[in-house]
Amino acid sequence: MPSASIEHSRGVAGCFERRNGSLGSRSSRHAREQDAPRLLRIRNASGLFTACVLLASALPAGSASRREQPPVAPGPHRDALIPATGASAGPHSARGAPLLPQALPSISNGVIALCVAQPRHCAAAVTAGMLVLGVTGLAAATWPASRMTGAVSPVSPVQRLDRLEEEIERIELHGPDNAGTALLQIARDCGGEPQCRAERINALLETLPQATIAHLQELVAPIGEASASAQAAMAPWPGGADATPLLGDSPLLALAEALAMIYTPEAAAFQDDMETIVASTSSDTAAGASPGQRWIEANSRRQQVIAGLLQRDAGHVEWLPYAARGLGPLGMEDPSPAFNLRIRMPPAPGTAPARRLLLVAHGDMIGLSRGSHGAYDNASGVATLLHVARQLAAEAPLAGTQVDLLVTSNEELGLLGANAYITQCRECDDCPTMVINIDLVGRGGHSYVLSGSEALAASPYLGRAPMFLQAPTTSDTERREALAFERHFAANGFTRAVPGTALLMTSDNVAFQNASIPCIGIAQVSAVDAEAWVRLDTARMDWLACDVQVDWSRHEALRNGQLQLPADEVAELERRYHAADQAWQRLQALRADHPLAPPVLVHGANDRLHRVSAPMGVAFADALLDVVRHRRRDTPTRPPAATDTSHA
Repeated sequence: MPSASIEHSRGVAGCFERRNGSLGSRSSRHAREQDAPRLLRIRNASGLFTACVLLASALPAGSASRREQPPVAPGPHRDALIPATGASAGPHSARGAPLLPQALPSISNGVIALCVAQPRHCAAAVTAGMLVLGVTGLAAATWPASRMTGAVSPVSPVQRLDRLEEEIERIELHGPDNAGTALLQIARDCGGEPQCRAERINALLETLPQATIAHLQELVAPIGEASASAQAAMAPWPGGADATPLLGDSPLLALAEALAMIYTPEAAAFQDDMETIVASTSSDTAAGASPGQRWIEANSRRQQVIAGLLQRDAGHVEWLPYAARGLGPLGMEDPSPAFNLRIRMPPAPGTAPARRLLLVAHGDMIGLSRGSHGAYDNASGVATLLHVARQLAAEAPLAGTQVDLLVTSNEELGLLGANAYITQCRECDDCPTMVINIDLVGRGGHSYVLSGSEALAASPYLGRAPMFLQAPTTSDTERREALAFERHFAANGFTRAVPGTALLMTSDNVAFQNASIPCIGIAQVSAVDAEAWVRLDTARMDWLACDVQVDWSRHEALRNGQLQLPADEVAELERRYHAADQAWQRLQALRADHPLAPPVLVHGANDRLHRVSAPMGVAFADALLDVVRHRRRDTPTRPPAATDTSHA
């Protein structure tokens, strides 16, 4: 029972304290007791219980125990839509009514009815009522509320916002746009003007069917208020089409402010960055060019555009040249001239920071001929860097950690850009002390995966093609950073999708981890997609383990009749071949069953711009920004070694 109900019951009990000598002589008291209704006799504990139950039964069920979660306060750069109204700005979490207040009237009514019908058995009825009430209280304290009342499990405010955005993206408007696109345009047009956004969002809501409005309000309002909200939404618009319900005490205010919190000017800027990058890659290439040449031209245009965006938001861009080798089989010049892009954020004046944090995202893409936009992989990661750069550029530099941004090239061809950067920084004794690699942002809501060196240590690529990795050193620095990362992301409403699972991200983080430079790989992935990712990764490793057991040259020679082997060797070779083939078939079946899981979503037609959510990307970027700001304020103790080589 909630504490408020306990205090109320104590107050009721206090009203029935027995007062000695206040009712006259014993004989007169006895005469009055004979004439009074026997139900209200309060001579012992059972009578006291009956009176308390009687009064408590008159209370509205659950009135003292129903509580709501506080509304979501507008976060950074998410101003309240109309602060002057004083209305709640965010959604509430759902809670079902507790069992005990619901059961109390029924128990008390049963006790009262039996006492009236059989006064002599009232004491027994009271005892039975107390027993039933105790069992009910125990059940209410130990059973899930959703099981007892049929209510859904509590939903956090950030989960409600994620669900609201998912529903908004499904609403089609007249023309090619959906409701999410229209709300982003409102954010672009109005910027930080709350009145403008209020009127424009109001006008957009008026165009939606009333049933759709009711459904959206149910996602925002608590479960207990959902039906009232739906009825209010189904009512005619007050004052006709020209009215502005958002400016008053409108039931649509909570919905409109939730939409304003999601579709911000920052989200519009994130979307614009992704669209600009994708458009540059999709431009026409020269007719008759080889696939390798088309790939080079497309990614060269993409890199030029990214450099321009970095210059716009963060200042001077360094073009770091290197020679990309091993591209001859792809029809490219070998070696090919290539570049990474680096931004060094201005440090605080005075002593140079002892620590350097490097934020990395690869800018190249692959799969253009198969319909890929390279949006999720990895225009979203570059847009995240741009968002962080804009915020940091607007702040005064603080002592602590120097922040650099790096956009690598040729990640898709074997982490060539990241490996070249590592070679260069080692030659100059200028390597970062901590690296965060961002790859895949804008899907999965407030959920993410984190990949460190401990995941790489179990990679099947150690010492084998195509990466020929070395066993990494897991540093204390990386472990501390991973814990801090989880703490700051949790403070921003994010949870790890598969906690405790060493999920391997085969992105640029692998190059840094392989060089024993502390690095964390991060991606925004839903729990469902992450679990599919784990299954796919496990199936891929199983296939690789089987594949390496097959002597494919001997198997091919045997099939072509060019090799004669004893029967037992033929049987063993065929057994290994069939094991590898079955493992491959299992992997392909999993890929077909999970077409939108991260390992399958990228490099093909599934990686399209409309599958990436700019608001989700901004929420992720803000959480990352919190990590960066914390490090910038962290006072360094002493200059660390160039690389952390402490062993796990």
